[in-house]
Amino acid sequence: MVLILLLLPVLILLLLPLRIQLDMCHGQRRVMQLRAGVGKLQQAWLIEVAHTTQGREVSVISQAGRIRQLHPGPQQGQQAIAWLRRFRHCRSARRFLLAHVHPLQLDAQLMLHTASAASTALATGAVRACISSLPPHWLRMARLRVLPDFLNDRSTLQARCIFLLRPGTLLVTAGLMLAQAAAQAINREAQRLWNTPSEN
Repeated sequence: MVLILLLLPVLILLLLPLRIQLDMCHGQRRVMQLRAGVGKLQQAWLIEVAHTTQGREVSVISQAGRIRQLHPGPQQGQQAIAWLRRFRHCRSARRFLLAHVHPLQLDAQLMLHTASAASTALATGAVRACISSLPPHWLRMARLRVLPDFLNDRSTLQARCIFLLRPGTLLVTAGLMLAQAAAQAINREAQRLWNTPSEN
């Protein structure tokens, strides 16, 4: 009984739907504003990414005015890319997360620019194809525009995304990804042992 009472607040926090709002502006400046909370209990952070002589610098400003400077190195970037690749290749995790994220608003305009006009047109088509593969309930409420930009020297993005998400959903998604990674590692080891010639 005591254990149940101790775990009950944790279960409530995991199952409580959080309202998350992300406003993003990517152009001359790279600025994001993140809001998360339940009802009127909201917390906001302003995130700005800048390039300095020391590399990439991320400034995180909380609602209380506290400033935290981060300097993510190549290792953190590689870890993030590795997790994104695992998510992309784990169909069960991808389907679970998209099914349990409830979008309320999704507006975005991407002006895409690459090194040449031909690659810009190809990249625009590829991004539009990715958007068309979103779940139907996302596409019904989303307003997404992807346009080629042949005049400016950089891509620009303005976006607002508001959705409901339970923290427990992220835990289950991570568990599905780790389970697939473990199964793949076991299969690779089994194949290695099977292909190893016997000493006898």
